[in-house]
Amino acid sequence: MAAQAILVVVVVRDSGLRSALAAHLSLDGLDLLTASGIGYGLLGSSMIREPSVLVIDEGVIPCDAERWIETQRSLGNWRHLVVVNGITPTPVNGAEWLIRISHRNSREILSELLADWVKDESRAR
Repeated sequence: MAAQAILVVVVVRDSGLRSALAAHLSLDGLDLLTASGIGYGLLGSSMIREPSVLVIDEGVIPCDAERWIETQRSLGNWRHLVVVNGITPTPVNGAEWLIRISHRNSREILSELLADWVKDESRAR
């Protein structure tokens, strides 16, 4: 049985940024699921499957961000978690599970990261 392509779940409140990310990532041929928030059990939905990457706007995280991120890590549902914030992050290392990127350059960085992750998945098949 062939492995499935990476699913990218984009949860960004700003409709302009969410649309730009979705359009840009769709052109890269990625499977996408987008939302403006994480309500209604989105992150536990049966639509989420392995391997998956969560791209989430830091402002959407419902409680203490660091605790929420650690909960996501312990649940093990995500291959990578990308937090989009309003500040310039530390240098991006695609080998890390948690990556922080700024709104300003999110499209370019996500494209680069996801291209590498897709290659890694292809080699693992």
